[in-house]
Amino acid sequence: MEKLKNRRGFTLAEAMLVLAITTVLMGVAFIAVQNYLRSLTKLEYDGYAKEIFIASQNHLSMAKNLGYLGMEEGAFGTEETDDKGGTGVYYFVVNTANGSAVTDKSALLSLMLPTAAVDETVRLGGKYIIRYRPEDAAVLDVFYWSDSGRYALTYKAEYYRQFREDHSRNALRTFGDKRAVVGWYGGELAALLNTDEALKALGIVVRNAERLTVTVTDPNPNDKLRLIVRGVTSGKEVVIDMNNPRCTSEIVDGKTVYHIVLDDITTSGMHFSELGGLTPGEDITVQALAEPDGELRAPAYSPTATTNSLFGDSTVPDSGKAEIADIRHLENLSKEISNVNGSEPLYSEAKQTVDLSWTEFKEKINPTAPDDVRIYPQDNGRPTTEKGCFMPVTPGYVLQYDGQKHKITDVQVNDPGDAGLFGTLSGEGFQTSSVSNLMLVDFDVKGGTNAGALAGSVQKTEINNVVAYNTGGGTDPTVTVSGSGSAGGLIGSVTGSSVTNSAAALVVSGGNSTGGLIGSAGDVAVIGCYAGAHTENGSYPPACNVSGNGSAGGLIGSTTVPSVIKDSYSTCSVSGGTAGGLVGTASGVIENCYSVGLVEGTEKKGGFIGSSEATCTNCAYLDIASYYAPDVTKYEAPGATGSGASTGIVPMDASPETYSLWSPLSTDAEPYDTTLKG
Repeated sequence: MEKLKNRRGFTLAEAMLVLAITTVLMGVAFIAVQNYLRSLTKLEYDGYAKEIFIASQNHLSMAKNLGYLGMEEGAFGTEETDDKGGTGVYYFVVNTANGSAVTDKSALLSLMLPTAAVDETVRLGGKYIIRYRPEDAAVLDVFYWSDSGRYALTYKAEYYRQFREDHSRNALRTFGDKRAVVGWYGGELAALLNTDEALKALGIVVRNAERLTVTVTDPNPNDKLRLIVRGVTSGKEVVIDMNNPRCTSEIVDGKTVYHIVLDDITTSGMHFSELGGLTPGEDITVQALAEPDGELRAPAYSPTATTNSLFGDSTVPDSGKAEIADIRHLENLSKEISNVNGSEPLYSEAKQTVDLSWTEFKEKINPTAPDDVRIYPQDNGRPTTEKGCFMPVTPGYVLQYDGQKHKITDVQVNDPGDAGLFGTLSGEGFQTSSVSNLMLVDFDVKGGTNAGALAGSVQKTEINNVVAYNTGGGTDPTVTVSGSGSAGGLIGSVTGSSVTNSAAALVVSGGNSTGGLIGSAGDVAVIGCYAGAHTENGSYPPACNVSGNGSAGGLIGSTTVPSVIKDSYSTCSVSGGTAGGLVGTASGVIENCYSVGLVEGTEKKGGFIGSSEATCTNCAYLDIASYYAPDVTKYEAPGATGSGASTGIVPMDASPETYSLWSPLSTDAEPYDTTLKG
């Protein structure tokens, strides 16, 4: 108990003494922490000042050597004065919210601190003064501060003289009444740095093909490399550092070779439009910049190269003409892939300058696994293609496409919507789109709605001299066109358009309307066209060239008023609900046409038309064709139409005399089946 009584706490005097000592210690510690933070900020700002000093000195030296200073127009900034007047030393203050002095292309600063010379947050975000002597292109001092934050400085003109007269560490560590922090670099320390040896020249090569790539060869061992991409139309710049995912590098003969991808439609996030800031489809210039890493040496620039961002090098944006010299160029006609003609329309015409092969494109993109190649749209909700499949081009604007008699081969399409080389083609207002002078070879097209080798769906478009065919024969299962809606060898569904001097010879299958050339046609003029069949050893193969669940026709599945078909023919075999040698279900006008294929119809069938409300003039069909079918009872002679009306339609084999009238029409035909020759 006595021990417990002797235990007691601090007296009031003792507690007050402890509190006083603790307060003093906290005050000392707080001051120490504040001094430490202030010193860290000073080191940071000194580093920024050094970075600006080195970059501006490097570029000022280069500008002087290249004759770019333009001193005849006067130096940039304000000249220092003394009692005798000018001193030949100038200074300028970058103290505006948007860094306008930096972005003014007429200012000398654009040569001293061009884009990518230093970090953009320092170049455009900081406040600084550069003192320089233009006579010998020497940078003397750089002062750097911030107008916000813990140690901010609101700059006043009279501060400049104080900076210049006393830039000791202590003076700039607690500058002015508010004890601001100002960074500095210059004086004798900067003068000791090496300014004589420049970096070695860079090499640059642009390759505009299956990818748009830039290759830069850098012989300098210790430097920082950047690629500057400038838009010729937009005037904007994008700077790409070599740690960007678009960049890879390798060592070749002791030199670092960088490969930078500017546009790749087969990799997510690598489209040109996703660089940001530039206009998709504009011409661009590319130039590499190498700067010493922490050294004072003159930087090195590569030569400037020019190319188009989406299309071939002969593209002329000002004239609205795009060159198509690669599958990538072709796919980039689609807004959903490239964002071309987004907010600033550039193009209305495209000209194909070489034959294109989807197989060759895939092999170049991925030589080890070409069938794994996919096409990636931009992040707009549309899924990527299936492996190995082409993405149908849907421009989304009025387009005139001239194939210039070139081929596109081996295209594979499997799309849930309208499928073909083009998904949808359309005009706008009084303007029509067009496709001309093009050959489509060995296409395999599957569409969730409408399908055709050229296009799934067409509106207000002129098609002229376009041919789609395969080289594998009528029984080749890999070369087909199929769609659940309308399917045609050339076009699935077409309205308000014209199709002239065009042809198709593919195996076609579909749903509602199926045709050897066109699935369904409304308000369409089809003139001088044909659909060709394939036979095997002189006989039709077991599978029909054109087959569908609804209306099926050798040339067109179905037509509506006021469609016109003139000077056209079909040699296809046809199978469908309502089947016709030329048209399955027809209305409108048909003139000077014939069909010579066998026909099978589960509901109606006709050697020329399955179900007819059309006005026919000078038309004919070959009735005897069905007698040469494998199953004669299945393909009995159907007559001209399945609906009974046959005015203007005659059988070519009614008599030798009648047949001889039609035979000259086929003298120029070249059969796929060589056994038919002679």
